[in-house]
Amino acid sequence: MKNDKIILVSIIVWSVMAVVLATPAAATQNTLYFIPDSGSLPGYCESIDIALMADINEANPVIATSVNITFDPNGVEITNWTLDGGWNSGMASSAWSIPLGFITISTSVGSNPAVTGSVPMGTLTLHCNSTEDCETCLKFSSGEYTTKEIETLDPALNDGMFSCASLSASGDDGGQGGEGDGGGEITTTPSPTHSPGPTPSPIPDTTPTPTPAVSPTVTPVATSNPTPASSPEEMRTPASPGFGLTILVGMLVAAVYLIRKRGGR
Repeated sequence: MKNDKIILVSIIVWSVMAVVLATPAAATQNTLYFIPDSGSLPGYCESIDIALMADINEANPVIATSVNITFDPNGVEITNWTLDGGWNSGMASSAWSIPLGFITISTSVGSNPAVTGSVPMGTLTLHCNSTEDCETCLKFSSGEYTTKEIETLDPALNDGMFSCASLSASGDDGGQGGEGDGGGEITTTPSPTHSPGPTPSPIPDTTPTPTPAVSPTVTPVATSNPTPASSPEEMRTPASPGFGLTILVGMLVAAVYLIRKRGGR
């Protein structure tokens, strides 16, 4: 009876291991996105660095990428593009037009092996060029991968959204008080000649106390905190349990058979 229990436990353990080994790892989904994918620039002439990312499925390794990103040139501009070092033996080209508001980027691994997984493509520098509150979408107008079999894949495109705060008024913007003289001439009225007699007591000359000028209160413009960067959640494909389940059922049937056979002795 003791041997029967040992056999049963062993079969169950091996069955569980078989199910675990038969379960494939979740696949990465082809996706282009930004890190962070949203945020706020403090104001005019401020900049922020944004990583351009490519998630690449393990079943189709990629040797090249090409993307086109549009933005509102009235609020922001892209002032720099830096290629990630993982593509340094290939080539990268970028061209952007501030009047039209776009940037086109292409990358290649060159003679290096094709890549999969979450791959950084490079870094964009987004610069605020507006003195007013504004918002712009970093939109993927197109994006594609080229596999090592020279096939074209169309990844999912996750756009970004960024805003700029208006230029805050400085303390020097308060208008200075005018030295108002009305532009007219001051007429002096001669003092009348007093007849001899008692000298009147002088009337005290009351000097008005100047009222201090109230400086204008500057109301700071609230700047929304950047939304934490959030990476796109990978879509997981549930593994089919058919193979492992078949092994498990078979081993359990065998265990029951052995126990019943020993019990019949």
